[in-house]
Amino acid sequence: MKLGRNDLCHCGSGKKYKRCCRQLDIQNQRALQSISNPRDWFIHHSQKVTSHMTSQLSGHAAIQSAQSAWSSDDHQGPDVLFQQHALFDLAVTPTGPLVSETIAAECQLTDDEGAELTKALVDSHMSLLWVKESKRGKGVRFEDALTGKTFFVSSADNAKELEPMEVILGRVCQWQNDTVLLPGWEKIRFHGRKQAIETVNAHMLNDGFEVDAFDERVIWLRRQAAQVADISRRA
Repeated sequence: MKLGRNDLCHCGSGKKYKRCCRQLDIQNQRALQSISNPRDWFIHHSQKVTSHMTSQLSGHAAIQSAQSAWSSDDHQGPDVLFQQHALFDLAVTPTGPLVSETIAAECQLTDDEGAELTKALVDSHMSLLWVKESKRGKGVRFEDALTGKTFFVSSADNAKELEPMEVILGRVCQWQNDTVLLPGWEKIRFHGRKQAIETVNAHMLNDGFEVDAFDERVIWLRRQAAQVADISRRA
């Protein structure tokens, strides 16, 4: 239902719509109108959800505890990789990760769209990604150095930013028929990239997860995201 300027805002603040979220909704609508493909739609909503993470930290002890264990690496501003971990990996509500509730509150989507978006984000995991090939104007071929899976991200922007043999710390999602690298990824120091991969692999092997144990390794990476981030940022 379309809200009038003097109606109560949909966010529950008790303020009139014109003095609360109206301008933000207008900006969001303009951004949506400029989207021309499913990949950009997915990135737009994942960023919209992640940007509200800071305001939700105080309400969840599990997230505060996870944040205290997280390597900030002297970040100036929000640590997007932590925000993604807190939203997509941590089971802090009776129904699981916080992302489902956040999508319902922040994204004006149908139930089916919200459920589909939630599943794509929750099924993702942070990892160390080798750049195997960078095709200018087309995209980047990656190998997940910790699970062995290879995939192609169709993004000319990513191809401009990345070169073969570089390694990044980041998170990819499967969205419809596409693989999407979420914003917020970080390059690993070039001379430390192999050591970072070897160190994390050693921890996984020590915990009993062999190289071919894909599903078990994905679960480990979700649980141990703070450790992976700390090793990678110190490499």
